[in-house]
Amino acid sequence: MPNSLAYYLAAVNVLTMVAFVLDHYHSDAPYRTLIDRALLALSIAGGALGAFVAVFLGRMKLGNPTFRIGIPLIFFMQLILVMLIF
Repeated sequence: MPNSLAYYLAAVNVLTMVAFVLDHYHSDAPYRTLIDRALLALSIAGGALGAFVAVFLGRMKLGNPTFRIGIPLIFFMQLILVMLIF
C-alpha cells in the first residue's frame, strides 16, 4: 500500500474514532453532539474501521440501526475495495 494512502487512512480513522468518542461524551447536552450525517460522512471518507471500533467496542450508537448495520457494511465495502485495488 502506498505510504500516502496508509497515512490518509490512519489519520481519517483516528479522526473518526475521536469524533465518535466526543459525540458520546457530549451526548447529555444535545446541542453539542455531532450530526449523525457528519459521523457517517467520516466513515465513508475512509474512517470505517475507526467507526467500527468506536461503535462496537465502545457500544456507542447501537440503538440506531443506521450505525448498527450501516457501519459494518461500509467497513466491509471499503475492505473489499482496498483488497481489489492492491
